[in-house]
Amino acid sequence: MSKFKKILKEKGVTQRQLAKEVGMSYQMICMYATGKVDMGSKKLFKIAKYLNVPMEELIEEE
Repeated sequence: MSKFKKILKEKGVTQRQLAKEVGMSYQMICMYATGKVDMGSKKLFKIAKYLNVPMEELIEEE
């Protein structure tokens, strides 16, 4: 499980909820969660702010 997915699980947030709350597509969130795409800094900032975690935590490798 990716660090990103673990954070979502810990926060009790689904990928669909996150996509809706930060104004991104569910497909984009899924691709980021599986490592198929790297998120730009603006999008990472929105996600980190919503999840209340540092941006660095979202991009850390396990």
